[in-house]
Order: sequence, then C-alpha cells, then structure tokens
Amino acid sequence: TNVEIEVPIFTVSVAGLPALSQKDNPAQFHRGEFAASLESVKEYLRPYEHIHFYQGLFPSTAEPVKHTAFSLVHIDVDLYTSTLDCLTFFYPRMTRGGCIIDHDYQVADGARQAIDEFFEDKPEIVMEPYATGQAVIVKV
Repeated sequence: TNVEIEVPIFTVSVAGLPALSQKDNPAQFHRGEFAASLESVKEYLRPYEHIHFYQGLFPSTAEPVKHTAFSLVHIDVDLYTSTLDCLTFFYPRMTRGGCIIDHDYQVADGARQAIDEFFEDKPEIVMEPYATGQAVIVKV
C-alpha cells in the first residue's frame, strides 16, 4: 500500500537564527546566521513531494499542525530557546515509538542543555549515536 505522508517544514529562512540566550555559546552561533530565502529552501527540496512550508519563527508558525500526531521529528535549530520551543510543542504530540532527532545535540551547547533539561523528568533516554553529533529520543 502506498501511503502519502505530508511533511511540514518549519523554516525561519530569511531571518536566520534568532537572538541567542545566555545558555547559548556565542562562539558557536550568531543572530542571523544561516539566513536563506524561502525560495532557495524550496528549490533545494524540490525533488520531494508532499512538503508544506511554514515560514517564520517557531512556534508561532505551528498553529496549522497543532492537532497533528507526529512519528518523526527532526530538529535542527542550533539554539537553547529554539530547541526547547520545539520539544515543548512536539513531545506531547509524538506517537508512542516515535522518534525525535536533534541534529545539534553533541555540537551545540544550548541545544544540549535544552534537551537535557527537558528530558530530566521524563522516562525517555537521550541516545547519542556515535560520531553523528545528534541525539535520538524514542517516545515511550
């Protein structure tokens, strides 16, 4: 059976990274870094179907998917507050057995701190696949 899955892509695009918090390392990132036009992001992902783009600072752009259940969430936002915002929004919407992957866990101080703090009172284990820089969390 062929199943079509809609893929929401949340991107700040034009603005790049938002302001850093005191929990982020300014030697690693700066405000406005990674800015790109929405058109360039769409062009990069053009070969893929069923993608919906939501431009703006997350979670203010999440309203259209607030009643959606997720089985896979890939977070690549680099910063403490942005990571915490993603976890706060997506974690309660994750299906049992669903995976959250954070691209920056082993390389971005703020992202790591946000994840460690968020999951310290939850049953999930934060796994660190060797040499990937990422974290993987499976919802129990």
